[in-house]
Amino acid sequence: MSWPWKLLIWFRNNSIKRKIMIIFIPFISIPLFVLAFVSNYVSTESVIQKTFENVAGESLLIVTRIQESILNAENAANILTLDLNKIIPAGQDEFANNKLTRQIPNQFSLDLLFFPDIEAVAFLDMNQQLYTSNSSMEKGLYKAYQSDIIKEISTTSGENVWFTMESRDFLTTDTGGPVLTLGKKILSIDNGDQLGTLILIIKESSFSAIYESVAREGERNYMIVDSTGQVISSLVKENLLNVTSISSKTNDWLNNKLTTDIVTDAGKKYLVTSTSFEKLNWRLLSQIPLDALTKDNRRITWIIVLFGILGIAFSFFGAEMLSRVIAKPLIHLTRVMLNVKQGKLNIHFDSNTTDEVGFLTSGFNKMLEQIRELIEQVGTEQKQKRHYELALIQSQIKPHFLYNTLDLVYVLCAMNRIPEAQQATKALADFYRIALSGGKEVISIVEEFDNVTDYLAIQKIRYIDVFDFSIHLNVHIQDYKILKLTIQPLVENAIYHGLKPKETKGKLDIKGDYHEGDIWITVSDNGVGISPERCQTLLKPLTREQNSKSFGLLSVSERIKLYFGNEYGISIHSVLGEGTTIAVKLPARKKEEMDHV
Repeated sequence: MSWPWKLLIWFRNNSIKRKIMIIFIPFISIPLFVLAFVSNYVSTESVIQKTFENVAGESLLIVTRIQESILNAENAANILTLDLNKIIPAGQDEFANNKLTRQIPNQFSLDLLFFPDIEAVAFLDMNQQLYTSNSSMEKGLYKAYQSDIIKEISTTSGENVWFTMESRDFLTTDTGGPVLTLGKKILSIDNGDQLGTLILIIKESSFSAIYESVAREGERNYMIVDSTGQVISSLVKENLLNVTSISSKTNDWLNNKLTTDIVTDAGKKYLVTSTSFEKLNWRLLSQIPLDALTKDNRRITWIIVLFGILGIAFSFFGAEMLSRVIAKPLIHLTRVMLNVKQGKLNIHFDSNTTDEVGFLTSGFNKMLEQIRELIEQVGTEQKQKRHYELALIQSQIKPHFLYNTLDLVYVLCAMNRIPEAQQATKALADFYRIALSGGKEVISIVEEFDNVTDYLAIQKIRYIDVFDFSIHLNVHIQDYKILKLTIQPLVENAIYHGLKPKETKGKLDIKGDYHEGDIWITVSDNGVGISPERCQTLLKPLTREQNSKSFGLLSVSERIKLYFGNEYGISIHSVLGEGTTIAVKLPARKKEEMDHV
């Protein structure tokens, strides 16, 4: 036998999963993996390298132009210092001459022609006289003299002092726009006395105009941050004078001339480059959304689409091959399953293959058999459940208990024992309220214990010399769920069959606790007890006639097993002449876990 024939037999006898993998994976996965790797590598490297080169050149140009503006402002301050020394003569009388009011502003206007980046200049002399190049700076003169700017400048020896970008309502031409301030104490060249204080301001807009003049792509944003992370200039005006989260990276970049990193801000990723200024400890940040950088990858996307189309073509070819191998028996099985869907369960499907179709056929036949068995079992259980529910309803409305209690109330009233009559009436009403529970089958454990308490309150009045009782409920289990009237039949059984036949007064203890993941409820009495022979028959199935006459321990136990499973129910421990303990085992389930009940 030739090897191709052997290979074909091996393929036919393999599992369906392997057949699909053998055909689909080589034709679809390999091209897509190769394409994904190549496209991701090429596009990522290309975009990052291109962007870094562009930003490096643009950032260097922006930093250079801004540093020129700062240097020009300092040069202007020095020139204005010399001019003021020439204009202002020595002697206080001449200093206050009205001629200075015209000369100084004119000199300012002349000097500012050579420094267009400077928005305005102000000079405050020692006589609290203000001279400005723009009348708007005369507003808030009192605030100017009281400001920290003037105070800090007055402590210097005449050097230039830069103040951070801020918005203020004095010494500015626009109260709404941020300005950068340069201050200088003006000293007399002749005797060193202070002539006044010189203030130069540069608008933030002069910096942002530089960003706009540089070629930008997409959604790129430039901003300048100071050493505290505060944005002092930005294309996005909402960021001005605020601390940006992106600036937290500046501590890692202080010693680098130009760095780049990917930063996440407000759930969005940005490519951020940082360039340092030699003066003022500033940094220029370029912020570009990564989404904007991927716009150039559409060409690669079309390549991926092309390969995807080719992969789909190969997949159709593979599907055609598979259909010849496995589709025919599956179609046959599908037709059989449609008959089952229509309710025809007495069907058997034969298959002569040993692959997944054969295993599926075997499982399908087994499933049909189990379904038929389950339908029969469910029918039997439903009949049992209806029987026990009917017995429960009969127990809820036992007339002799109602009549006896009403007779008790009548006798108590006749004996003028009104409080006890009220107590018995209230207990009777509460008992039937919980017992009926609006038709609910499942109630909380605390409600069931309240129901038993009401029942015992009535019985204690009737049989005051027969027994005392105590109830202990663990507060941690009171919200767990229980079938209603689970405990009351056990208590009734203990009173009538354990304590009443006893010649002396007895004791009844009811406890509810949590142990090893289950709920345990015990009803204990020190009555006459039950013989071992009788204990063995109490929980055994009775005849239909016996079951219809009583709602005893067996009914309670069987109800629990029907609802929760055979591992739960009732156990009896009794010693003849000493007493009996009935233990109820329940699962620890709350309301949301009992919705299926």
